Amino acid sequence: MLNPDELLSPEESSQVDGALMTSKDRFSTRVAIYALRIMKQISAEQVIKLEAVGPLQLGEFLENDQAAQDAMAAQSMEIDGTFKQFWSQIILSARKPLGAIAQANQTDMANISTSQIISWFEAQSKAALEDA
Repeated sequence: MLNPDELLSPEESSQVDGALMTSKDRFSTRVAIYALRIMKQISAEQVIKLEAVGPLQLGEFLENDQAAQDAMAAQSMEIDGTFKQFWSQIILSARKPLGAIAQANQTDMANISTSQIISWFEAQSKAALEDA
């Protein structure tokens, strides 16, 4: 079970940390794993395709997520329009690499595994370092 205070499970974090990639790519990998999890949850709850999850659905999810509300309140922050827009943009920024990962693995975005995400980002990072 994922602790609501964590973006990734300890196992996922360990897998990302063990991958041979740059810090930037580790961050992007973490965002992609988290974004996919959130979009899958919204897709299941609202019975819509994962690809149909957009800013409106993300904002509604955030407003109704008690763990997010509690985490923000613990930091004396609130989930306002600016935060919802920022958070939604981060989640949606993962859509492009997730689409590429799905295509590379000949599957739907909803069926991508954590290991496939990590492997793809690791390969991208290695290719970029070789080209440098």
